[in-house]
Amino acid sequence: MPKPEEQRRPLTLFISLAALFTTSLLGALASRQMAMHYGASTFGTLALATSFAIAFQTLTEFGQIQVLQRELVQSEKDQSRLISMAIALRAAIMLVSLPAAYAIGWVLYRNTDNAYSIIAIMVISVPIGSMSQVFFGYFANRFQNRQQALYQVGQQSLMLTGVSILVAHHRPLTECALVIVGSSFITLTAMWAQVSRSVQLSLAWDGEHARWFLREAAPIGLSTVLLAFYQRSDVLLLGIESTTKQVGYYGIVIAINSFFVMMPTVLTRSFMPLIADTDRARWTKALRDLQTYAWALGFGSVVVIEIGASYVVDLFAGVQYEAAVTPLRILCLALLASFIFPCLTALSVSRGIQRKLVRVTLAMLVINVVANAAVIPRFGISGCAWATVSSEFVGVVAILLVINRELDLRPRDYLRPIPALAAGIGSLAVLWPINHFRPTSLLGFCGDLVLAGSIFLVILTLLAGLPLTIQSLVVRDRNSRTLRWLGFRDPWVNVKH
Repeated sequence: MPKPEEQRRPLTLFISLAALFTTSLLGALASRQMAMHYGASTFGTLALATSFAIAFQTLTEFGQIQVLQRELVQSEKDQSRLISMAIALRAAIMLVSLPAAYAIGWVLYRNTDNAYSIIAIMVISVPIGSMSQVFFGYFANRFQNRQQALYQVGQQSLMLTGVSILVAHHRPLTECALVIVGSSFITLTAMWAQVSRSVQLSLAWDGEHARWFLREAAPIGLSTVLLAFYQRSDVLLLGIESTTKQVGYYGIVIAINSFFVMMPTVLTRSFMPLIADTDRARWTKALRDLQTYAWALGFGSVVVIEIGASYVVDLFAGVQYEAAVTPLRILCLALLASFIFPCLTALSVSRGIQRKLVRVTLAMLVINVVANAAVIPRFGISGCAWATVSSEFVGVVAILLVINRELDLRPRDYLRPIPALAAGIGSLAVLWPINHFRPTSLLGFCGDLVLAGSIFLVILTLLAGLPLTIQSLVVRDRNSRTLRWLGFRDPWVNVKH
């Protein structure tokens, strides 16, 4: 029989992914309205401001959430004290980061098509997002994904409603930015009220704990800061070397990718309490299941985007954003690395080798910045997308080498990309002759997704690419020869722990 956490894991993941799909859809609808109403150039300022704010939000996060989740599992300290100290430390870090954010934004973008006013508003979301991350980590450790889902959907619903009203009344883009920030603040207030009923929260400062926590999180934090600027360096460089119209096109690419890019965060947050276990056999088993989910969802995401890139861009932004289709098809390849890299990062944190992450992310940042700076002037947003894809895979190779050396884990001990790769290629091969990945209607697009999804699932199952927790829900006895032939088997039975 599956263990209790194994029984809950597929359900909590399903709830989280369903919430992510819903929030991404709501966000995409809001982006569509703003993109079509304000045009590519004006909408590009919002995309630029959002990327800038996200980079600094990650700075205030400083890798703390993963350490907090690990400590909630491994430490004997009560959760009230750990969560309260995490909030107090974040508040202190924000006192430094917010002035820096406004100063850097002024230096870089004060002359970029009035972008700084939008940046100034969006930076307010930095402390809000930083505090929200603490509560999301708390919900994940207690398998309360349903509560987190309700808050995420509620925030996006408020935001969409506000944006729709403003667009209908032809209000300026600055007011839309205020609505985005305001809806996040309302959600944070509601989460604080709920958690306070279960956990006694205080903002009392503990200097000794803060120093220890910073020493522990510093390597993760530096790596996270570098990764944050790496992830947004393409947009930031476009804002400097190109026009806001180009940034607007690229903003649509990011908006469509946002759902898929957030999925690895859901995975790692759900699995962190399991891979932080002190028993090697248990955390290795959880790691293998995590990687199986990551490969399946990663290749599945690539299939969805390749099939529907042209239709989705037209649906959510209009025909005037046709230039975003090619970069979207290119950038979606980076999703494979975007799924695996966070999983490997979470493993590094849970096993205490986080100090090795800094060099990896620094290399990724340097490669991405240099490559983007070289290709943007000549190849525009398509070259920007290729540069980002290349640097993503460099990072994956580098962190695999670190894990192999520090944890004595070879990639073949926990990675099985072949089933998902074969499923992705098979589904795309069947769909290509039908319409060359250019559906012309919603019905046709949905039909393509159903057909591709069915083929993907069949191939994935036959090659034993389903996560073991999913297999345990479908069948009770994997020792049956027929079921093993159909792919319901443990592919790791001959691998040493």
